[in-house]
Amino acid sequence: WGYTNKKIMTMAEYTINGKAIYTPKGAALEYGRVGCNFYTGCPHDCEYCYLKRGVIGSALGGTEVKLKKCFKNEVDALEIFCKEARKHIEYIRNNGGIFFSFTTDPLIAETIDLTISAMNFCIYNSIPVLVLTKDAEFIHNDRMKLFLKSEPATRFVSFGFTLTGRDDMEKGAPKNMDRIEAMRELYTMG
Repeated sequence: WGYTNKKIMTMAEYTINGKAIYTPKGAALEYGRVGCNFYTGCPHDCEYCYLKRGVIGSALGGTEVKLKKCFKNEVDALEIFCKEARKHIEYIRNNGGIFFSFTTDPLIAETIDLTISAMNFCIYNSIPVLVLTKDAEFIHNDRMKLFLKSEPATRFVSFGFTLTGRDDMEKGAPKNMDRIEAMRELYTMG
């Protein structure tokens, strides 16, 4: 038994400002207390997307997916992610896990490999993962199929799909019905 003079931090006081993971602000907190962004830009080109508005839109928006400038390459991005996650692991575990991603779709062809690598790190370190996507094809990706068959993935990963019912407002995204079918397939996988 011992004495510690460390201050116990509340969620409001605990802030992560990493290159890969961070504490979201404002309305984004609805999705998660810790977010991860590796990329900017999204090919879905949704009319309502907040990434298309104002100063944030010019910095994070656009339809071209790019690795964030703070990373040398995807290997560097994963190494930084793992280092940051280890540093804050107890807070992340106790506050709902890590949300992927606020600045792109984390499961499209350009982003899926790095996302799967980060999710693997998370599940093998007992960190819950929340993924929000509009993609419906990711479950057919060979690497994702292997990932989804793992028992830890079914325990630690939750998938969410944006559904608007307005395919006309989401020009580059898979149809809402395709997303619903992907949800069915994930459900049957456990």
